Amino acid sequence: KYSMSVLKQIKRTVSNLLDLLLPHSPESVIARALSEETLTGMMKPVAHANEPWIIALFSYYDPKARALVKSIKYRSEEGPLPALGRVVAREVMKVIAEKRERNGWRDILIVPMPSSPSRLRWRGYNQSERIALSILPHLTEKIEYAPDVLGRADRKSQVKVSKERRHRNIHGAFFALRPEKIRGRCILIIDDVVETGATLKEARYALLEVGAIDVAALVVAH
Repeated sequence: KYSMSVLKQIKRTVSNLLDLLLPHSPESVIARALSEETLTGMMKPVAHANEPWIIALFSYYDPKARALVKSIKYRSEEGPLPALGRVVAREVMKVIAEKRERNGWRDILIVPMPSSPSRLRWRGYNQSERIALSILPHLTEKIEYAPDVLGRADRKSQVKVSKERRHRNIHGAFFALRPEKIRGRCILIIDDVVETGATLKEARYALLEVGAIDVAALVVAH
């Protein structure tokens, strides 16, 4: 059996070969050109209109931000993640500092929005987890990372459901995998995109239901 390090090296080699042989998608070309300075200038953090505990950093209507999200989510693009991770890490620390001051946050967990089993099999990766992992090395203090505390049942993709039906479609889709680790903790969910907020709201409810003290979310784009 191959070790995980060998498998990762094989995957990296194959990816490098594909980079040489195949043209990049238009989104990937744009995303790879985004520097930390450019991303910082593009960023306009804003609270979600209906769910103010959700903070979004970029506007999805910005063509560069849209290309960034689509390349990471649909094209398995990892090139822009280091710069994005450094930029988002600063915002994570700002959110945590504010939550500590105003709401007494402690015992914090960073939790990536989980993918459903079918979506993970089809795509082969969780883009929110990749974004979260790009953030961790750049945090100015150690915050526990917990990708294993929240599960998600299969549902029809929210993108394919009308805005009016999204709450119903996603209702009850999330469940605690490790309630003992969630209980008594303050949790920051990391996700890629928010629109109506229905998915994040359901994830938040599942965490609060098993004893999380408070839950907020930081998303790349809205």
